[in-house]
Amino acid sequence: MAITWSEARTKVRGDLWRTPSGIADDVCDRGLHTAILDIEADRRWLWLENISTSIPLTVASNQILLPTDLSSLQQLGYRAPGATYMDPLTSIAISAARILAANVAGTSPTAYALAEGQAFLDATAPVGSTFELIYTARTPLELSVAVAAGDTNLTLQREQTCVIAGACAHIASTFLRNSTEAGRQAAVYERIMDRMRNTEDEARGDYNGGFAMPDTGYHDLAYGRTQ
Repeated sequence: MAITWSEARTKVRGDLWRTPSGIADDVCDRGLHTAILDIEADRRWLWLENISTSIPLTVASNQILLPTDLSSLQQLGYRAPGATYMDPLTSIAISAARILAANVAGTSPTAYALAEGQAFLDATAPVGSTFELIYTARTPLELSVAVAAGDTNLTLQREQTCVIAGACAHIASTFLRNSTEAGRQAAVYERIMDRMRNTEDEARGDYNGGFAMPDTGYHDLAYGRTQ
């Protein structure tokens, strides 16, 4: 069941037997944010990989504002207005993208560069264009940005019990200075994390067909990627 950021605050306060006057929103926010970042830092989780989304253009532009939770971009594709197919774009340097965008007119985007949470295109895309993204997600490090997008936070939505336990442990330790409660909540958090790790290991094994995926990065760089 989906949970909002506001509901997560209420659950944190309930588990710590406090009211809004006892634990302010800012304290809850910092606790939830810390717990989410701790979970995501533990390992690469499958639920944060291969996220798909579409960005439609309502005005012509050579810049695309990317999702705030984007950590790394696997693919950016361009769909022209009315087109039924998508053209994958090539990644280039930001300097090249800006030079091309300033000098190329009347063509469709073929390449992009990432900088400052945006994709800079090598040409201006017209109104009605759509950009298709496949990316790896991560909760924003800036608290205000994370809270603003909290209702759709992937880690909170999937593992709310673990997030809330982690937040309670953090708040009990730093704000309430209650080492007993902090220890109790931390124990709950670690038990859930152990279960999550075991479940993830099994799921990733199925995802890779039961085999470990070899690292072929150096081979690909030296000899080119083969099919």
